[in-house]
Amino acid sequence: YDLQTILEAGVTYHALLGPRHFLSFDGGLTYTDENRIDPNPDVSYMGAVLGLDYEFKITEKSSFTQTFDFYPNFDDSDDWRFLSETGVTAAITDMLGLKFGYLYRYRNAPIGDAKSTDTTTTMSVVLNF
Repeated sequence: YDLQTILEAGVTYHALLGPRHFLSFDGGLTYTDENRIDPNPDVSYMGAVLGLDYEFKITEKSSFTQTFDFYPNFDDSDDWRFLSETGVTAAITDMLGLKFGYLYRYRNAPIGDAKSTDTTTTMSVVLNF
């Protein structure tokens, strides 16, 4: 697709609130609009999002994070997506840190001849205030 827009609205339930372990669950409705590249037609549909977010505080400024998100499509039950993001943030100083991240995206019904999986590896500088 050329452009994908997803609007989400929902609720979050915080199951664990620390001090070292944080766990929350998300649920809500989504509206997705995809401007696809020709010859594929543009689509818009209602769906949902179900998610889980976990954080383990290694130290006050360093942490491990894990996120899972599942996006079903209400118009086409075969067209669902799954995202998983894993990250580790390491403190260098009180205000500065480095974050290593790995994002895994899966689409059960890829568009055209696209692959069903996509991965991204990131390295970021983090400022803590």
